[in-house]
Amino acid sequence: MLDFWRWSTSDLMSNATRGRFAEYLVHRAVGGADATVRDEWDAFDLTTAVANRQTDVYAFALLHERISPDPLNVGHWTFFVLPTKRLASACRTSDWRVRSRRPRRR
Repeated sequence: MLDFWRWSTSDLMSNATRGRFAEYLVHRAVGGADATVRDEWDAFDLTTAVANRQTDVYAFALLHERISPDPLNVGHWTFFVLPTKRLASACRTSDWRVRSRRPRRR
């Protein structure tokens, strides 16, 4: 199993692995149930010992250190927590747009 881990997910700077690691940090911070195993296909990402219910908040994680990032250093992360209602409201407004980064032709 250790060989598999080394081969598949030991690089915490990998985009997919870094995302799962950030999810784990949030899981630990909110008191996630220790005995659970992450289920990629579950209806929600995290469960706690208190309750299993729909998401009340979304947590976004940014590994902000650029010079020498270390995912194991929690000080290199910035976390943003947004209530689900606020995110849903922002998505419904006309000023929530993804803008193209392609240069305009003249």
